[in-house]
Amino acid sequence: MTRAASDPGRQDSGRHRQTGLNSEVIVTTALRLMDEQGPTALTMRRLAGALGVSPMGLYRHVDDKDDLLDQVLGAVVDRFQPPALPDARWEEQVAGFFEALRRLLLEHPGVASLVADRVPRSTAWFRVVEQALGLVRAGGFEGEDTVSAFTALLLYTLGFVMWERPQAGRPSSSDWARLRLARLLTLSPDELPNVVELAPHLVTRATPEQFAWGLDRLIAGLRAGMPPTS
Repeated sequence: MTRAASDPGRQDSGRHRQTGLNSEVIVTTALRLMDEQGPTALTMRRLAGALGVSPMGLYRHVDDKDDLLDQVLGAVVDRFQPPALPDARWEEQVAGFFEALRRLLLEHPGVASLVADRVPRSTAWFRVVEQALGLVRAGGFEGEDTVSAFTALLLYTLGFVMWERPQAGRPSSSDWARLRLARLLTLSPDELPNVVELAPHLVTRATPEQFAWGLDRLIAGLRAGMPPTS
């Protein structure tokens, strides 16, 4: 019986696919796998299989998995375009910046974990950080307070994206809300009176409106907590 590996057509096909391999193809395929299956599903072996190459073939284009993840992160955030609001109040500029970041990350929700779960090395990511720090400082924050304010805003945004991000096999948002509500209404109102009473509202919070509601109040709190200027 002839082994599949000895089939000249299969060998030619494999050589053709590997010949077209480059960093852009690798990153695009890795991002697609993350979008379809979640960030934990991305392994070098699975990526190599999707590309039709050996895992070792990937290392001609990426140093290691961390380098691959940084390239994926960079490919996404390099498209970040915060709104130009030169005449807006500082609070509106900050809200516009982080709302734009949320929308970008929601296009590829798994990318949020590449910032939250590891120490990124992507220059493109740190360009976003640089813009955000400059914006925070423009509001009067200095030194460590700048970093604290930026961190609060970033973690709120990343956390909200990771809460919103679609899960594999999840039904539509309205069906998902109904399923969650049905589950909450089985709970004991004697033991969990607040949860049961507010259940219809609890299941509909992963929305742009909720994000804006929380972001506006976070920004207002940061502004109110600033030390008085002399």
